[in-house]
Amino acid sequence: MTRPTARLCATAKAARAFPAAKALAFREQQHLLTHNDLVLFLRPGDFAAHEWRALRQQIAAVPPPPPPSPSQPVASTSKATTPATPEPDASLRLTYLRPGLVPAILRSIEADKSEHAPTLDTSLLRDASHLAGPLAAITASTLHPPTLHRVLHLVQKFAKIPPPNAPPPAPDAPPLERIRVLLSLLERGQTAADPKRTADVAKLPPVEVLHAQIVGLLSAPGARISGVLSARSSQLARTLEGFKLGLEEAAAPPAPAADAPAS
Repeated sequence: MTRPTARLCATAKAARAFPAAKALAFREQQHLLTHNDLVLFLRPGDFAAHEWRALRQQIAAVPPPPPPSPSQPVASTSKATTPATPEPDASLRLTYLRPGLVPAILRSIEADKSEHAPTLDTSLLRDASHLAGPLAAITASTLHPPTLHRVLHLVQKFAKIPPPNAPPPAPDAPPLERIRVLLSLLERGQTAADPKRTADVAKLPPVEVLHAQIVGLLSAPGARISGVLSARSSQLARTLEGFKLGLEEAAAPPAPAADAPAS
């Protein structure tokens, strides 16, 4: 009995046939890389099945990013109503990747140069050290720095848990790091960040706070200018009123002189 296969374009010139299960994994991993605002790549060590379950449960327990504030509705003269678009799942997800598929995914994305094709920053992902060995990814549909900070703290904490039944480490042994951050793809893969830059992004305030700060910075000078102009206009009005009174007094006929007293 032959295994079902599917053909996926790995390059613009040739198509590669994958078994159905591998083709499904190809599409799933490609979707993870191009349809999430946060993709955090991890290099896991040797974990038992129950440890993976514990890590997945702890990541799933992290509060998801809050949904973005709805934009102002646009007035429309059409009576037809457009059905509401369902909100994407904002929960965090841990996925064990197949490293052998990542190069094929990168070639497939680069070969698709159409207008609506996703753009992917592969500057860090193409590193051979990142593609060799086990690979996992934590994904989220929304980039929320406080949530990213919680995830990084959770990964660092989990990395220091010793393996089951492992002997105590020697005093001069290097710090235990059973799982580490390799890189992250932000804004649907348009920006690649190394671990240091990823940690810097996690320290930023939420996008809503940044937006409010920018609006405040832009509106404050306008308010000050408006106040200055208002004060200057009042001062100018008082000056013109003084000139008017002065001109009226100058144009008025002189008062008749009083008669001299009789001698």
